[in-house]
Amino acid sequence: MSKILLVENSHTFAKAIKNKIEAELGFEIKQVSTLAESVELIESEGGDFLTAIACYNLPDAPDGEIIDFLLSKNVPTIVFTGILSEKLSKELESKKIVDYVLKETGQSIEYIVSLLRRIHKNQDIKILVVDDSSSTRSHICRLLKIRNYQFLEAGNGEEALQVLEKNPDIKMVITDYNMPKMDGLRLTATIRGKHPKEKIAIIGLSALGKDTVSARFIKNGANDFMGKPFLKEEFFCRVMQNIDLLDHFEAIKQSKVEAEKANELKDKFVSLVAHDLRSPFTTILGFLQLIMEDEENPLHEEHREMMDMVVGKGKQLVELTEELLDVSRLKTGKISPKQMFIDGHQMVLEVIVNTEHLAKKKRIRLVSEVPKRTRLYVDQDLVGQVLQNLTTNAIKFCNEEDQITFFVPPGEATTIGVKDTGMGISESRQEILFQYEEQTSTTGTSGETGTGLGLPLSRDMMVAHGGDLTVESADGEGSTFYAKIPQVKPRVLIVDDSKVARFSVMGMLGNDNIELIEAKSGEEALEILKTNIPHLMISDIIMPGISGLELLKRVKKKSKTKSIPIIIITSDQSLETREEVFQLGAEDFVVKPFVEEDFIPRVHRYIV
Repeated sequence: MSKILLVENSHTFAKAIKNKIEAELGFEIKQVSTLAESVELIESEGGDFLTAIACYNLPDAPDGEIIDFLLSKNVPTIVFTGILSEKLSKELESKKIVDYVLKETGQSIEYIVSLLRRIHKNQDIKILVVDDSSSTRSHICRLLKIRNYQFLEAGNGEEALQVLEKNPDIKMVITDYNMPKMDGLRLTATIRGKHPKEKIAIIGLSALGKDTVSARFIKNGANDFMGKPFLKEEFFCRVMQNIDLLDHFEAIKQSKVEAEKANELKDKFVSLVAHDLRSPFTTILGFLQLIMEDEENPLHEEHREMMDMVVGKGKQLVELTEELLDVSRLKTGKISPKQMFIDGHQMVLEVIVNTEHLAKKKRIRLVSEVPKRTRLYVDQDLVGQVLQNLTTNAIKFCNEEDQITFFVPPGEATTIGVKDTGMGISESRQEILFQYEEQTSTTGTSGETGTGLGLPLSRDMMVAHGGDLTVESADGEGSTFYAKIPQVKPRVLIVDDSKVARFSVMGMLGNDNIELIEAKSGEEALEILKTNIPHLMISDIIMPGISGLELLKRVKKKSKTKSIPIIIITSDQSLETREEVFQLGAEDFVVKPFVEEDFIPRVHRYIV
């Protein structure tokens, strides 16, 4: 435990300081009130103190004699004084004290506590001093020693980089500007190229052209600048301020890591609870429904009404556990988008088919204005679930004879809008609509209920695609939700040793907004696949070197490429070749010569 020597003749002031330090820092305090008692204590126990806090004016040492005594015993000293004249200020500045503090307000005690905390931490902080003047380096190092910092020295920029290489735990570099071999500006830029400001602080020094040099240091990545000569007090303040900033950056980073860990634990807990609840809830619900459907032992009408309510609530609980499981799977990475090109027009039609029975109950019209071949690069199950959530929500908040329209907004080819003429959403509710921690579920126009998790979950699913889910609405004027998906241009790798054949395929696909990549051999194709994974590969079989069949086998064997859809094109019409192609994992087989009307629909299965 660190020890502090407190020399103060005011009992009230001494008690306030002692209580504050013990409460906040837990340091051991040795308290005396005179110079004589200080001499006796140090002679009996030694001078092994982190620092001393000493009053300048003591009954037996009215002129600061306590300071000279403590410094002679190598005890770092903070001086307390009630009055600070210009003469006293110069006197204290000339002594190798840690700092001086005026006895003014409670803020003085707060400052001492923060200073002690800093001095205690400083013993683990390394600072590199870079200057070609040995006397300047020695002066700066003496000041750093007063504040308990570790320090290293270098005579120029090149030496400094070598010291940094050997000591990656250096937190600050204090560098002069004008040095041989590598000056301070080049050193600053080089350090900043490898280490951000959050990792290493840099303070520039110079006696030349202070205004212009300071700006150049800052532009090269320095955190701060001081002109030579500098006041000791200014030096201490600037160093401490920059080290404090590094500590704050580290604390923020650590807090983020801890928050992420806590969030992961929470998600795992929710997942386990939801998983364990789902099975018994489903079983209970199943038995209740069997009882209600038992024709040999029919329920009394009054009991049937009660059972209807219980089954309804049971279904809500099962729905809630399902959505909680989806949320936790998404958060923990157990659900990740498996993207492919699909037709948004077709996906919307499937959503309409799945929700039409709910809409018919309220005589709500479901209208799709999404054009055919609306190319989307998505996980169809996840985005389909998002659109279904939006549709069931819209049905819930629409009145009879209302309409829900699916459309693609102008200029946003990969966004699906879901617009309804329902009751709308107030501005205040829109702000919390996608937040899990807010209760956003409200009763629908026909008394429908929900879990309140659908919209936050849907937004997370869109964000997992690199997209977003947004809303435009006003009370009583309906709502429009936008499922925004990043636009992705399909990449097709065409592998054929015949330039004419490659040109023919490219000609058929050239007007389809596709990135076409050519390879004239299996070897070239494998080289391309190392850095550029296509969405579809079209390959001939008979090629010099690696054949199309061998290429197919290698591509389907590697985990990185095995999911690439492959269409084999060949003039070999034999049944044996066709069977081998499909056994090796090809998605399709086309016989040369092929016609565009047959070939293009096959390509569109994979890239729309």
